[in-house]
Amino acid sequence: MARRKIKIKRIENATTRQVTFSKRRGGLLKKAHDLSVLCDAEVGVIVFSCKGKLFQFANPSMQSVMERYMKSCDPSESPKNNSAGCSNLGDGNGDADRVTQFTEKLKSLQSILIGDDLERLSSRDLIRLEQQIHDSLGRIRAKKEELFLEQLQEIKEKEGW
Repeated sequence: MARRKIKIKRIENATTRQVTFSKRRGGLLKKAHDLSVLCDAEVGVIVFSCKGKLFQFANPSMQSVMERYMKSCDPSESPKNNSAGCSNLGDGNGDADRVTQFTEKLKSLQSILIGDDLERLSSRDLIRLEQQIHDSLGRIRAKKEELFLEQLQEIKEKEGW
């Protein structure tokens, strides 16, 4: 089967979107692994699903990749090292503190996404989160209704209606 060019835009069908996410996530992590092995590169990939689940790959380790990243983003370094779009993550004492701060920030964002840490959110953030939940609930209901209709159709076909 020949490959066809696809238009890069959000996939509307939730099932298709989830399948595509899983396949492409796997492909991305495999490419990261291949790059690290073939080119002896230090690689780190962090992916959050729309439901807030964390997927990651790092070689040799996420800690060492983050430390190296933070070192390359150090504002005391020359400006040429800062051209990769690095941003300072805090005023910690050393790379280990910054990696810890970055890790804590990721955990905080993930807990907010799943609704565990709502005290920190402003009213605007809560409204946005509520809208996201409302939208997700609509997609869940639509999928549930679609599955029920498919099951009903299968039952009708089996009983010869």
